[in-house]
Amino acid sequence: MARLTAEDVAQLVAWFETVELPAPPFRSAPWAIIHKPEEWRAVMLRPPRHGIADPYWQTSLIELRWLAKRIAPPDVQAATHTDELVEWRGPAF
Repeated sequence: MARLTAEDVAQLVAWFETVELPAPPFRSAPWAIIHKPEEWRAVMLRPPRHGIADPYWQTSLIELRWLAKRIAPPDVQAATHTDELVEWRGPAF
């Protein structure tokens, strides 16, 4: 299993800064629906408050990886390491 590297994160962020996002509303990840893409992009691109281990930033990174898995070009998709992403099946009740 590949591990996400700093270079992978930099490639994902560089792609995300300029990508044309789908028309709203759209799913960035199976659990997230985006209604205001540019506001969402601004939030996602904020630097982490508590370093790379910041839980909010980690969640944003996972969401970014899901989006890239679906709409990014192949070279960026390779940086997502989607084999590490757990398939979302919804809440377990």
